[in-house]
Amino acid sequence: MAWALMNTVVSEAAHTVAAAFFLLLSAFGFGSWTKRFMLLGLAVGERVLIAGILGFGLLGTVLFIAGLLCWKAVCIIPCIGVGAVLGLKEIVYEKKAFGYAIRLIWVEKTFWFLTAIIFFLFISSLAVPVGGSGHDGIAYHLLGPKVWAIDGLIHPVLDHSHTAFPAVVETLFAGCFLMGSSSACGAIGIFFFIMLAGQVYFLGRYFGANESVAAWAAAALVAMPIVFGMADEYFVDVPFAVFALAALRCALAGEGNKTVVAAGIFSGFCMGVKYTGIFVFLTTGLVLFLPLLGKRGFWKDKIGSGVLFAASAIVVAAPWYLRNYIVLGSPIYPPPPGICDIVDVVAMPREAVQHFHEYIHERGVGLGGGIGRFLSLPYDFTYNTAMFHGAGGIGLFPLAFAPVGVWVLRKNKAALLAGFWCLTLVVLWFLTQKEARFLIPVVASLTALGAVGLGAACEYGMTGTKTACVFVVAISLGMGSWVLYGAKKEKIASVFSAESKEIRKTNNIPRREVFDYLNGTDSVVRVMILNPHVPPYYLDKPYIKIEGPHGERPVPGIISAVDAVSKAKHLNVSHLWNAGDVPSEHLIGAGWMLTYKKMQDEVWEKNVR
Repeated sequence: MAWALMNTVVSEAAHTVAAAFFLLLSAFGFGSWTKRFMLLGLAVGERVLIAGILGFGLLGTVLFIAGLLCWKAVCIIPCIGVGAVLGLKEIVYEKKAFGYAIRLIWVEKTFWFLTAIIFFLFISSLAVPVGGSGHDGIAYHLLGPKVWAIDGLIHPVLDHSHTAFPAVVETLFAGCFLMGSSSACGAIGIFFFIMLAGQVYFLGRYFGANESVAAWAAAALVAMPIVFGMADEYFVDVPFAVFALAALRCALAGEGNKTVVAAGIFSGFCMGVKYTGIFVFLTTGLVLFLPLLGKRGFWKDKIGSGVLFAASAIVVAAPWYLRNYIVLGSPIYPPPPGICDIVDVVAMPREAVQHFHEYIHERGVGLGGGIGRFLSLPYDFTYNTAMFHGAGGIGLFPLAFAPVGVWVLRKNKAALLAGFWCLTLVVLWFLTQKEARFLIPVVASLTALGAVGLGAACEYGMTGTKTACVFVVAISLGMGSWVLYGAKKEKIASVFSAESKEIRKTNNIPRREVFDYLNGTDSVVRVMILNPHVPPYYLDKPYIKIEGPHGERPVPGIISAVDAVSKAKHLNVSHLWNAGDVPSEHLIGAGWMLTYKKMQDEVWEKNVR
């Protein structure tokens, strides 16, 4: 019995790894093919890194467009396979870059620490996704991909409005579901996590840090709870940061049209991951064109470049916003303040939109507004990250060394532009929604600038400065590693132990017994969920949810649980999930029969065929 369970665990892990690396290979193949049209004069390792980032963005966008017509394995997996073949070819072509990476990891001991953290997280990512309705990964990042795989079509799942968000990354998750591995979604997050660490390393090198110091900066990033806490939990904030830093790096690379197009494409990917990508698009545009203001012939020669940048970004991001406008009534859904007063959208009454705005405002309060709070942000964000709904802190590295790096590079145009990019994004963040994870691109950029500060402090500081620097770095890495172990040990145990896996499911899947009953009962054809707080991700059967967590009303004509009961027979519903929403007497009177009860949760069955 134990041997059979072990074989099952190994088989599931192998399936997860194979699915994740199949998508990685495909992304690298597509990205490598297109990178030849936008040569940026990058170092060999950074060129491969940018190709992988570009490939993930292209793969997610192209598969989304295909999925609007058909999202079935027979159509989509061959498309991914084409990219994988290109990826195998490119691995041979870029063998020098991979050899360079292996030698760097072997020679530079700092990368041993970084590699250990990444390996630890990768094992954690292989665990089965679990969490309650408050876990965004379960509530909507994975809900959409799972439903798309069942329905054979990409579409908004209207009982949770967030499934209509731009979804470059969720489309990659959906590819994992098509290959039968939800756990591979976590591994995709780790690939982006590795790319973000690589970007910090190469950006630090670009600003002038040596290999060793840049490696310490990358290690400091991977040890930040706010970063690794998001990496394997099916969130999109780390991928968003990867695309944002790629847009910044391309904007800093030069003035050629290929650079402009590349910066535009990566800005478009940001808009295809989150609506806040619009801020990255605007800020990156400023970084591209601010240095040219005042130069002779600017308006004559550079307007075309501006149009090229904007067009590249808009073309890449357009599919998401056009879909929402055509299907839901607003390009940004739910509509933001200002737009919500002039549009009527599908499945979201005005009061639901207002409730969503209040929810966003409440989450975005942070420690308050005002110039005083803005000026104290470096301290507050370092030592009170949790007050911004943080998943942990950021360590001491950015606060200790980024100011020194900015001072050392005060005459370096690229560094000043990067600082301007960070400052602008922080201002926009401060004025809108002060959520800690939204600042990961800024934290990563400041860590790269901090690499220069660390190098300068160690080389030119007073007696004892180097010891202090080592102490600061050790505190950051040590505390981050300790938090990582505590946060991920349960997930890692569940990867290697079937018993631990079951315990984790029981502890983290709300109402698990009810889901098990519905999934394991053959007579269940379609379930109507009456309670808005039940996470339908765990239901493997077709379902209808009459109200979403923000007041969404996905079923036309149904405005209450009592109303839903009377109309269930017209919707091919075989079972009702009641959690105290409708009195039992009403259900009995309507001809429903109670078949399962667990505390306040009841399952009622009726033959409606």
